[in-house]
Amino acid sequence: MIEENIFIKEAEISEYLWLKEHDDDIDHEIIKTKIDRKEVLVVQENNKIIGWLRFNYFWDNIPFITHLWLINGYRQKGIGTKFINY
Repeated sequence: MIEENIFIKEAEISEYLWLKEHDDDIDHEIIKTKIDRKEVLVVQENNKIIGWLRFNYFWDNIPFITHLWLINGYRQKGIGTKFINY
């Protein structure tokens, strides 16, 4: 079950350090670029980041997910599904 205090939003540059610390699958400078392009979403619980989703575009206009990650303890609760539906 998804709690009501779960919130998904576009990542902001102020969240770069958290993403840099947790996302080892991408060059850290690219994270900044993707945040600027609004290609990173974060999910929060009580204003604390608990996961993120990165995406790119096919043919410059069809989004596809390249990475979806949740902190242990938040998996298998429907939050990933909420990300996908967002």
